[in-house]
Amino acid sequence: KMPVQATGITEDMLSDMVIEESEEVPEPETEVTSGECGTNVTWSYDSGTKRLTISGSGDMKSYTPSNNIPWYDVRENIESVVVGDGVTSIGSYAFYGCSSLNGIELPTGLTSIEDYAFYKCTNLESIYMSSNITSIKQYAFKYCEKLENVYYNGTIEEWLNIGWYPDGLSLYGPTPVQTANPMYYAENEYFN
Repeated sequence: KMPVQATGITEDMLSDMVIEESEEVPEPETEVTSGECGTNVTWSYDSGTKRLTISGSGDMKSYTPSNNIPWYDVRENIESVVVGDGVTSIGSYAFYGCSSLNGIELPTGLTSIEDYAFYKCTNLESIYMSSNITSIKQYAFKYCEKLENVYYNGTIEEWLNIGWYPDGLSLYGPTPVQTANPMYYAENEYFN
């Protein structure tokens, strides 16, 4: 044991010091990897496979870029998305900025894709869609420059009957309708 004088601390100083009990170190916060994204729709993210799974029944909630997209913090890590049977709508901005996403399979019961749903999914290469889709809203696939393959399990006539919203013209490049249509970027289209 070192003498008190050798440290420069006097015995008077030691008696004035208050020694507090050590506080417990809080547990680190765990990353939320699942939750709700609609009334009866849930999500889960597997960091090992980098897959986001959407399941349940009904419509996904719509978001804005600043409206707490539940998987926002891991969006750049998501490589694949599986949307389960029973989900009927992909919400606005649902996969906004999922820049590592390269493929998505949509369920046969899906009927609509809301605006900006796949906005800035810059590595999206392929998408599988059913003939039950009746509407795709503006900019749903904007900035999906690597989209090469669109697989649609319906006929060309069914594809042409999809509602593309909004209707209109643009003086400044592609129209919102063009960027709603995944075939605007795709090199290959496959119909049933």
